[in-house]
Amino acid sequence: LLPPIEVIKGSPFNIDPEGEFGLDDFIKTDLTNGGVPLSERETEVIPCPFVQVPLNVMEDRLIGSADLEESVKTGKTVFSPGLLAKAHRGVLYVDDINLLDDETANILLNVVTEGYVTV
Repeated sequence: LLPPIEVIKGSPFNIDPEGEFGLDDFIKTDLTNGGVPLSERETEVIPCPFVQVPLNVMEDRLIGSADLEESVKTGKTVFSPGLLAKAHRGVLYVDDINLLDDETANILLNVVTEGYVTV
């Protein structure tokens, strides 16, 4: 029912090629260091994301965390995006927010209020 969206190819955060809905820190850093401008980056059209939040979700799964296995392999800190990143520019479905633990419910309510999350 939802229309497909255009994203920067390979972006785990579903970043808009026009930058209309904000940029993640990885792209901002790349642009600051003289990386390829947004208008010249390869794009792809994907189905609108629909992500369901399970009742037993933990904070690191919801907002993302460091991927320890990849970090050890590469020697650099590697960030693994969470459910909020996957749902960016799409739908994040929470069946019963009152059944989530207080901390998780507060994170979701803050995201709805502020429009962003800082990890």
